Amino acid sequence: MNCQLLNQAILQNEQAAQKIQQQLEQILETGKASKNQIQQLEQSLSQATQNSEQSLTNFIPDFKEAFNLQEIYKYSDEITGFINDIKTSLPLPGGDILVAGENGETRILRQQENGEYKYSDEITDFINDIETTLQLPGGDILVAGYNGETRILHQQKLNEAQDIRDRAGEILGGN
Repeated sequence: MNCQLLNQAILQNEQAAQKIQQQLEQILETGKASKNQIQQLEQSLSQATQNSEQSLTNFIPDFKEAFNLQEIYKYSDEITGFINDIKTSLPLPGGDILVAGENGETRILRQQENGEYKYSDEITDFINDIETTLQLPGGDILVAGYNGETRILHQQKLNEAQDIRDRAGEILGGN
C-alpha cells in the first residue's frame, strides 16, 4: 500500500472539511447566507464528496490486500448431471451431499479425487417431487415430498450402490 498517497488523500479531505466548516461558521455568524455563499458551500460539499469517493475507489485494492480482504468465494464450473429442478440438499457424513428435487430425482454429489464434484447415478423409486430431507440417527434419511409421499432412504444402500458403481468404473477404466 502506498502510504504517502494515502496520507495525501487524507490531508486533502481534512482540508476540504476545514473549508466547509469555515463556510458554515461564516453563515452561522451572520445568521443568514447569501446565494453565493450557499453555492460555494454546495460546490465545496460536492467536491469533497467526489474526492472522498475517488480516494476510496483508488485505495480499495490496496486495503483488500493489506488487510487480507480478498474475495473468498468464486463459483466453480457448472456441475452437470442433475436433470430436474433441485428442491433440497442435505450434507452427509463423509462430505457427500444428497441432492433431491422434482419428479423424485435423487442423487449423491461426491467430490472426486481430482477435487471436482460429480453426481451419482439416480437413486430411483421416489415418485413425486421431493420437498425436504432429514438425516435420522443411524444414518438413514427421511425423504418427504408432494402428495404426502414419505420414504426412508437407507444409508447402507446408498453406500452399496455407490461402491458398485465405483468398482465398475475401476474395472472399466482399467481395460
